[in-house]
Amino acid sequence: MSGYRFSQDPNIPPWISLLDNVHILSPEEIKRKHPYPQKFLSNGGVIVKQKIESLDSIGTQYDCVVNCTGLGAGKLVKDENLHPIRGQIIRVRCPAVKHFFIDDSSYVLLNDDCVILGGTADKNCWNTAVNPETAQRILHANQENVPALKSCEVISHHVGLRPGRSDVRLELERRLISGKKLSALMSVQGTVMSSLPTQSCPNKHMLQ
Repeated sequence: MSGYRFSQDPNIPPWISLLDNVHILSPEEIKRKHPYPQKFLSNGGVIVKQKIESLDSIGTQYDCVVNCTGLGAGKLVKDENLHPIRGQIIRVRCPAVKHFFIDDSSYVLLNDDCVILGGTADKNCWNTAVNPETAQRILHANQENVPALKSCEVISHHVGLRPGRSDVRLELERRLISGKKLSALMSVQGTVMSSLPTQSCPNKHMLQ
């Protein structure tokens, strides 16, 4: 088993000695692997983990709220148009694959330590269980496109739900939250990616 432990504490925890094949990342390596969180934190940002049941539960300490809660936004802001798009992928090990490949029904993407094979886009499907037949179809389709994958080693199977919508919702709203009038509130929902510079918000907090 391998993984990463990120901490602002420069001291190495004593339990590290109980693990095998541990590599302590240098500050330069951390920046290469996760550049955005480091930039956010260096600009004075703070990451807060908090369960949000409603926008009112956020509190009054923020002047600007960016709502990009994914599929959970349907319940959070009562958006009945939001629906799940089920995606199934396979992680494989295949050093012979050096390039990505994408067509209308499948794709091969290179990751740091594996190759990602996809995929599906099943609308209105909440099932998060791996479908063996779908897995075989994904594997065979990508092996036809990239023959080197016929010698791949399957590592794991994964299913995830992405937010979908008939049209992307990107709105600027003004509303009262906990009795305070926000200067701006963005609702970002649907299959869209967006980013805002951290300097644009007076209160630099990121809720997870």
